[in-house]
Amino acid sequence: MKRGINVTETPLVITVERASLGQEQKTKDYANLHSILKEIREKNEILGFILKGSAYAAIDLDHNEDLAKFAILVSQLANFSKQVLNLHEEDFVRSVVLEGKELKVLCLNIRGNEIGIMMKKSNDDKEILNKILS
Repeated sequence: MKRGINVTETPLVITVERASLGQEQKTKDYANLHSILKEIREKNEILGFILKGSAYAAIDLDHNEDLAKFAILVSQLANFSKQVLNLHEEDFVRSVVLEGKELKVLCLNIRGNEIGIMMKKSNDDKEILNKILS
């Protein structure tokens, strides 16, 4: 007699905090962005995100095995966008979208907070970007 095993995978959520360096506004910006991303994520509009601020970092992904690949991709896209677009002003916002066959990644930098968002290719990245910037 076989027994069925019901296995459910819980999303990976990691939050890393470093000592604040007295940067209240950056902390508020980070907290606001984190709240917006969590709300978008809860509505299943995205597959996951990475948010990296000056003192904090948060990762929320469905599949643990994608963590390293996604983190590297977001880091490389962020570095590439900085080089190509000459991001030197802290209050300047730029976004980069990388599209694959089934997925796309939206990367942006808002006042020193680096954001990487993974979504299905069919999702509207402009709509998600507007939600983050509003």
